[in-house]
Amino acid sequence: MGLFTWAGKIVAAILVERILKRLIVAILGLMLVIAVVITGTSPVQAATGTGGVTPIPVAWADLKQYSFSKVSAGTLIYNAPNGSVVGGFPEGFSFVPLVKKENGFGQMMDGRWVELSSLTGESASQFAGWSIPGALPAQLGWMLLYTKPSPTPGAPSNRALTSYHRYQQVTIMATQHAGQWDWYEVAPGQWVEQRRIARIIPASRPGGATNKWVSVNIYEQVLTAYEGNNMVFATMVATGLSPAWSTHIGTFNVWHRQTSTKMYGDMGGPDFYNLPYVPYVMFFDKNISLHGTYWHDGFGYEHSHGCVNMSITDAKWIYNWSSDTPNMTVDVIAGP
Repeated sequence: MGLFTWAGKIVAAILVERILKRLIVAILGLMLVIAVVITGTSPVQAATGTGGVTPIPVAWADLKQYSFSKVSAGTLIYNAPNGSVVGGFPEGFSFVPLVKKENGFGQMMDGRWVELSSLTGESASQFAGWSIPGALPAQLGWMLLYTKPSPTPGAPSNRALTSYHRYQQVTIMATQHAGQWDWYEVAPGQWVEQRRIARIIPASRPGGATNKWVSVNIYEQVLTAYEGNNMVFATMVATGLSPAWSTHIGTFNVWHRQTSTKMYGDMGGPDFYNLPYVPYVMFFDKNISLHGTYWHDGFGYEHSHGCVNMSITDAKWIYNWSSDTPNMTVDVIAGP
């Protein structure tokens, strides 16, 4: 009997230890959430600021507003839950906002209904660019992929070295060429190949540019914003997929602005898309624009049909910042 009592005490101690560990993890997680709510910035972002370079606050209210659902191909549209079929979505890339859910159906903003089983919920990216205090204090960039650095340029990655996560800010201390690519030293004895990092590179102001202007570097997939010759902001973007949808190189001016608009194209074709309420739109090259994006988190890579996709937080910042310069110059360069 004493043996069973002793064993029971051990089991109880183990269970208590596990419960305490989970409680500690939960408390730490809650502290992180509270920090985000209070500051509008994730602790990871805040900790990686360099020389006055800080992330802009995430536009949480906008992100909540732009939580849309992706529609499966062939989805039917009904006049009521379990009602009559009144239409359908074509093959392609479509999103809808829902205003109500009832009996396995979701009501769209036009009053019609779709089955919830045909939808996939999507959350807008929380990525946010960086406020720049007039000049870069160092050569900075973002990590594009989860990465284990290499001990020397061109060498295999070393699992014993520090891990870097996607969107983490890094400081480039040195550059060396090895094989086909440049390698960047991001910490003493830690090297990363250039295709894994999007660099912030100061741009030259184009002739005739407005005082407030932006540069879009296609190679780096980075947008930088300026007042005169002073950089004030930088972020990653997603430009047009090449070669079919490449964003045009050249110097343009914004000719129309809208807080939101519907975007669609290639009706009946293999690249059909239907995107309602695209936020913070600034058209600069005919129907090509800078705009916020709620349907992907692929910043740092080509992704669009030609537009310059930005996170909703970044697009809102650029839209508001340039409100006094409605014809803002947009200089698209090949880079790097």
